Amino acid sequence: MIEKLGVQTFTVRNEIKTPDDIRKTFTRLNDIGYKRFELARMKYNQAELNVLKELKKEFDFEYVTCQIKMKTIIKNFDWLMKFSIELGIPTIEVSVIPISDFLKREKGMIELSGKLNELGQRTKKAGINLLFHHHNFELIKMGGKLGIDHLFENTDREFVNFVVDTYWLARSGFDPFSFVKKHEDRVKGIHLRDSEMFQKGFGFDYKDQVIGKGTINFDPFKNEILNNVDFYSVEQNSSDPIEDLKSGYNYLSHL
Repeated sequence: MIEKLGVQTFTVRNEIKTPDDIRKTFTRLNDIGYKRFELARMKYNQAELNVLKELKKEFDFEYVTCQIKMKTIIKNFDWLMKFSIELGIPTIEVSVIPISDFLKREKGMIELSGKLNELGQRTKKAGINLLFHHHNFELIKMGGKLGIDHLFENTDREFVNFVVDTYWLARSGFDPFSFVKKHEDRVKGIHLRDSEMFQKGFGFDYKDQVIGKGTINFDPFKNEILNNVDFYSVEQNSSDPIEDLKSGYNYLSHL
């Protein structure tokens, strides 16, 4: 896993607001051992493109995907294809389900599948593969099956594949590794994100935890090679992201 391990930059979103911030933050992450990045919560402008190119050359970084809202990908399609190709990024990732599709439940999932297939064909022609990232929205029953199962069944694997998230799977009651194994042929990326349960009023809720210190069992990932998975991204909603990413890297490097 370690050779495919990287950072989901949502984790350091408050530390990468300017090109200078990106340089400083990515350099610190390089010092920890991270060489791969799943780009998210960025502006994707020329200034960022320039500094990311410089960092790639200086540190031999690899950028595995850009995570962006679907409407933004469509609106800025030509530029984002250029941005990705110039950085050698092989995929672009839809970050979240459009709310209009979620509200229509089963019908919305089928309609979204068609839109993803169409977008995936466009990105494929440009030399970029399309991924879709789920949250908990897609892990509820819609018309007798999970929302995400509608997406698996109605998208063409030639044009659309998936990034799964251990936090949202565990929070929705699924064992992350078992879910990945079940859909291994469609999973290209995994967000490694830990969680813990806490009491909230008369019930319980979940929050992020430093990876390896929460309740998710990551041990199965060390026992089996997932050949179809291209990247593993450490992700956390953290108030001390650099230190937490360092802790996560140390934990995962021993798996």
